[in-house]
Amino acid sequence: MWPFFKWKPASFNFFALSIGAIIPDLECPLLFPFASDRWHARSVMHSLLGSVTIDLLLSVLLVLYFVPWMMKYLDGKVNDKRYLSFAGIDLRRHRTTITTVIGSATLGSFSHVLIDTLHHPYNPLTFPFPQYYDFNLVLFGDLTISGIIMQGGTLVMLISMLYWWYFKPLRENVKGGETPGK
Repeated sequence: MWPFFKWKPASFNFFALSIGAIIPDLECPLLFPFASDRWHARSVMHSLLGSVTIDLLLSVLLVLYFVPWMMKYLDGKVNDKRYLSFAGIDLRRHRTTITTVIGSATLGSFSHVLIDTLHHPYNPLTFPFPQYYDFNLVLFGDLTISGIIMQGGTLVMLISMLYWWYFKPLRENVKGGETPGK
């Protein structure tokens, strides 16, 4: 989701995209004790309906109430303020509208739910309509291959994005003589 933020920072909220993209997995540890296997530890939060209801509500609440508190806390603790930036944007000062937060959180959650269909054999995508739960597009019909492709590809993209949009600018600023802490 970060490419959207990099592409048009004024149109997307970094934290809403990020939190929205991980929020569906909050239900998994809660459902593990009740599921027949690890794949079935998914429910409403891994559905299209959950993306625009529970996931959205939790993401927006976290972005509006937890993130500002955390950024204020980190601002007082982190000496080098460049660590509080991403893709050249100072996250302490980046402001977006509530509509942007809602849209970004929905995009993050919705993408998580859809991407899961590519490497999980069970997805309650159409909750509460169980007759469609078996809808999945596991790549090549093989969980191992699809897991390697999807999770490996995601890891490579994460490392690349962090390098190009976070660590590389930090190193260049130090090489260019910028004083840490500015």
